[in-house]
Order: sequence, then C-alpha cells, then structure tokens
Amino acid sequence: MNRLAVVIAGCTLLLPSGSADAQQESTLRFGLMGLPPGPSGVKPAAESQAHAQWIVSFDADAKPVSWQRIAPNGDPTTASDTSIAHTLLIDAEPPTAALSFSGEVVEPTNGVTVSPRALLAIESDDPSGVARADLWVNDQPATNPKQWAEQRADGTYTLSLMVKDALGNEGQRAALNVRLDRTPPAHTWQRLDARDGVAADIFDGKRVRLAIRVNDSGAGAQALQLGKMRYDASQLSEGPITVKLDAQSLDYTLTDRVGNVGTGSIALRADSEGPSLTAIRNGQAIALDGASLQRSDSLTLRADDALSGVARACVEASIWYGQCAELPVELVGIAPGLYALEFRAADRLGNKTYTRLRMEVLP
Repeated sequence: MNRLAVVIAGCTLLLPSGSADAQQESTLRFGLMGLPPGPSGVKPAAESQAHAQWIVSFDADAKPVSWQRIAPNGDPTTASDTSIAHTLLIDAEPPTAALSFSGEVVEPTNGVTVSPRALLAIESDDPSGVARADLWVNDQPATNPKQWAEQRADGTYTLSLMVKDALGNEGQRAALNVRLDRTPPAHTWQRLDARDGVAADIFDGKRVRLAIRVNDSGAGAQALQLGKMRYDASQLSEGPITVKLDAQSLDYTLTDRVGNVGTGSIALRADSEGPSLTAIRNGQAIALDGASLQRSDSLTLRADDALSGVARACVEASIWYGQCAELPVELVGIAPGLYALEFRAADRLGNKTYTRLRMEVLP
C-alpha cells in the first residue's frame, strides 16, 4: 500500500490528507520551534532574542503542518533575505526498476530471446531508498536471480521485479516477456540425385546433391558450417540451400543467434564397393578361393550388395570358354579338377567388382 510522505533536510515527515491552509487557525495549536504545541488557536509571541524564530502549527494529532518565520518583535518576517526555502519531495510510489540482459541475447519485435548463459542485470532506484528488489518468474519468486533459467525448459516466461522502498511503498515493476532458448538449430535435407531402386540415404561416396533447410524456432539460425563451406543467416533465411558433398564433407556445425551450437553428420551412407561373391557348400557359407570340394558337394553362388543392391553379376569358369553364368547359380556334380573362376558384378550405383579365384574339386 502506498503512503504519502515528505522528505525535508534528511528527515521524513508524514503529512495529513488536508493542507494547512484548509484548516482554521482556531483548530490548530502553535509552538515555537523546538517546543511542544500550546493551547488551540493561540500563537506564542517571539521571545526577546536578537534573531528571528519559527512558529510551528500542529494539527489535532500534534503533527506539524506549517512553519512561519517570526521577527523578534513578534511580526511575521517578510524580508526576502531572512526567508528559508524548503524543498519538499513527495514519495508515494514504489521504486523504479528495470531488467536488462547482456551477452547471448537478441531482441526481436515481440520481446527478448536469451540463452541460459545470458547475464541478467537488475536496476532499481527510489528517493527514499530501495529496501528490496526481488525477481519473479511467472508470478513466482526466483530463489536465485542469476540462475533463473536453470532447469527451465525452452519457452516464454514473464520476468518482473517486486520492489519496496524505505517508506513501505511497494509494487511490481519491469514486467518483461523473455523467450528462453537452449536448443541449437535443426536441419532437414532432400536428395536431388537419387537413383532408382536405391535408398535416398545411400550414395557412391564421391558426389551427392542435397537441398538442406535449416530451422530454429527460438532465436533464429546464425550459421551452418558444412565441411569447408559456410552459410550465414541471410543465406539460410532464403530457404533451402543446394550443396554438393562427398563422403569427407558430411560433418556439420549449426549455430543460432544466441550461441547454441549443434554438431553432427548428414545422415547419408556412402557405398563405394561393388557386390561381393557368396559361396554356399551344402548349406554352409565358405570362402571359395582356394577351397577344396568333393564331387558330391552342392555349390551355390550368389552376389550380395547390402547397400545399393546388385544390378548384374556372373561367374565364368575357365572351362566354359567365355561364357559367364548369371548369378545366382547352383552347381551339383562338378567334374573333378582345378578350376579358375572370374567373378564380375556391378551394383545399382555403378560400383563394379572383378575378382579372380581358384577352387579344386576332388574325386
């Protein structure tokens, strides 16, 4: 609750609700400065002294309401050179206050956006002195103003100050909407050169074209570092950027306008190897090169490519005179002898495999 107060020469005096001029002298009591008030309506005469004195008027509660300078002969003093000016300051309001941030902070048109590392400053002033200036967050007192953002999730909060001066005037000041942003930007990408039959996140490791869009719902994106390339806020704000990457330039760093940093790698898989040959003897996978088989064994040959898939594959034996058997193929009752084989294959990205190997079939 506010109270009306006057500060005179370092002393604080409470004033009644009415002015001294509005009261009849018959209801006032008077006394010389420094002495208690006398009977109602009776002004004391100035004592016989060489200097002027002050007569103070008091209300019914014995509170001073006015002062009058009296010359030694009892007449009011009118000479300007004997008058004393008093500056009266009325303090009926709570202290003024302000909240401000420095460091990792941006100020868009709808408030202030800060990171948890931004520094909060509290300023408060009052002519009678500030007794208290407490930070409140969403109408709840903050136990530690310097760490008000600790353990708070991203979002918008209302910060204010509950202030009180030495006279007891108190109230809420400096309400400020603050958006807390502790999350770095995010990105999405779209493949621009995908191959038919191949997943969009698989490329040959040499070259891939992407459209990358960067989003930040808090302070806004500041920069994207992608390999040796850097894109600033103006480029990112125009929409998706088109980039050409290889397997060594997939790592990125994303930064927003209040210093939140995110790192990672574009979620692509590089496939620079052609298909592999799988040999299965009697239901068990074996290493075919240098293997010894029995004529009674069953041998199945197939090509595998876990990432891109097999586009074509065949095996040519030395005794087949230039004929390459398309895989998969199953061989049973192979004539005994030493065989030289060539495995030729390509995946859907164009990666090729050419392998020469040997096997022997025993009687």
